[in-house]
Amino acid sequence: EDPMTTAESDIFTLTAEEPEPEVAVEQAVAVVEQPPPPVVTEGPGALLNAIVQMAIDPRVDADKLEKLLAMQERMEARQAERQFNEAYARLSRDLPRIKKDGGVEYKGKEAFRFATWENIDRVIRPMLQAEGFALSFDTSPRTGEGGGIIITGTLSHIAGHKRTASIPLALDNSGGKNNIQGMGSTFSYGKRYTATAILNIVTEGDDDDGKRGGERFITPEQAEEISALVNEADADPVAFMAWVFGDGEPHTYGEIPADKFVSTANALKSKIRKMKTETGAKP
Repeated sequence: EDPMTTAESDIFTLTAEEPEPEVAVEQAVAVVEQPPPPVVTEGPGALLNAIVQMAIDPRVDADKLEKLLAMQERMEARQAERQFNEAYARLSRDLPRIKKDGGVEYKGKEAFRFATWENIDRVIRPMLQAEGFALSFDTSPRTGEGGGIIITGTLSHIAGHKRTASIPLALDNSGGKNNIQGMGSTFSYGKRYTATAILNIVTEGDDDDGKRGGERFITPEQAEEISALVNEADADPVAFMAWVFGDGEPHTYGEIPADKFVSTANALKSKIRKMKTETGAKP
């Protein structure tokens, strides 16, 4: 028979169920150190918290939940756009003018200068990353007149908002390029054009916004397009420029007036279509 009395047995049982002093202290500290869950009182997060609570309530109608989720998505989209715009404003404030480090020559003389994609990328990449931006490019076939590709540049922000710019281009077959080389040249041109459009990049030499002596001239990108069309049309550049200006003086593509760009490009495209029709090629 156990010599312990009933009272002694009760005391032993109660003492055995209590945690060790060190363990009790550790448990108490752990409870104190655990941070409370964050409480969002405004913005999309507040609505999401309410939706979560309503979702577990069987009395809440499913259609109302769906409408609330749609509202939540719209609020998140507006918040992402606001963060994008704030970052874009800071980026625009700090973007420097980019030097024109490339040039196009004709008959040993420089026709015009432009900023190469390598130079543009070198300047903008660290600035984009610092503000949470990423710049990407994609291509799709260009249907209709002349074929070619459509190049789309996308400026994405870490918050989820994005902005795009696109340009349709014929393949650059100037200088005896094959299709693969022409695709690479066209893609490089498209990246420069769309990045410049999305970020409003200013290159050195464009300080007067294309105005010289009060007259507006085509942009460097348009000058490159005219150059590519002249080559594709197998036209004599000197004779073609004499037709454009009608003064018999030497001119560069960059001197074509802005209001003559469309008519000049259309004249070249018409010649290209006629050539393809005469040779039996698909226009």
